[in-house]
Amino acid sequence: MKKKFMLGLFLISACIIVYSLALSSPSPMNRHCIVKLYDGGKVVQSWEAVDFGQVDGQTLVFSVGNDPNPPRVRIHGTWSIEEKE
Repeated sequence: MKKKFMLGLFLISACIIVYSLALSSPSPMNRHCIVKLYDGGKVVQSWEAVDFGQVDGQTLVFSVGNDPNPPRVRIHGTWSIEEKE
């Protein structure tokens, strides 16, 4: 009986710890960032992205906006990503 009680207490404690860690650390998918596209060393366009996007060669694909299904932007060339704090 004592073993079952200790096991139950351990499981409840572990669940609470895991749940609190999941709430305290933001998901990398939900981090907003600024994406800038350059031409000749000058910024020609910038976007506030809702994620870091995906890289395919020199092409970056990322989401913008606050909609449940945000539009995707595809850029090619020289670009940078700055995490927004």
